[in-house]
Amino acid sequence: MDPGEAAGVVRDMPRPEAEILLDAMEPEAAETVRALLSHPEATAGGIMTTAYHPADPSWTALRALQEVRRHAGGAEVFTYLYVLSPEGLLLGVVSLKQLFQAPPRVPIGRIMTTKMVALSPTATREEAERLFAKYGFRNIPVVDADGRMQGVVRFKRILESMERRP
Repeated sequence: MDPGEAAGVVRDMPRPEAEILLDAMEPEAAETVRALLSHPEATAGGIMTTAYHPADPSWTALRALQEVRRHAGGAEVFTYLYVLSPEGLLLGVVSLKQLFQAPPRVPIGRIMTTKMVALSPTATREEAERLFAKYGFRNIPVVDADGRMQGVVRFKRILESMERRP
């Protein structure tokens, strides 16, 4: 299960049962879910997923496609690769369409889009909704105040949260 979805399930459980479930999870997965639960539910941090494809700007288009294929089972976000520095700073984004159209040996740092729209972990759902409506993206990255990648808000999660509103 995607970490964001797992956090949603745990958030809806009574506290004692939630702790039992978290204790039964793999330590790394439980740590990720606890980190997501630290954000209020009505914020980008509360609805983001951490299951996305990070990429290195030096990777070739071919290598990036190979990495996507290799890690396909562990990622929830398949539309874009998020190009990160070694420190986790979001440098750019590359769509799968760009990868398929690029020459195999071109570094993705040369084809990535650097003018990006991003959300802060404290951004409200309404702010996320406005950005999705304005730009028509399927996913929007979530970055902290220093520009470090925290996760991705999926348009699907926005739709789900809209359906649950009274």
